[in-house]
Amino acid sequence: MRITLLLIIAMLLIGCSQTPDSSVRTKTVVDDNYIATVEQAAQQSAVDVIWVNPPTRQIKEDN
Repeated sequence: MRITLLLIIAMLLIGCSQTPDSSVRTKTVVDDNYIATVEQAAQQSAVDVIWVNPPTRQIKEDN
């Protein structure tokens, strides 16, 4: 009984957690600088790089 009560309280507290600030608009873009740096280092080391998921970064969106 106690465990059930604790789980219910925990769920309620999780539901009241803080949400992200929606006033700051961001956009996800591919991080071209990082890709270029890694590929340059790989070329110098004779290593092949295959990007399965290219690295991304968040930027502020212009209004």
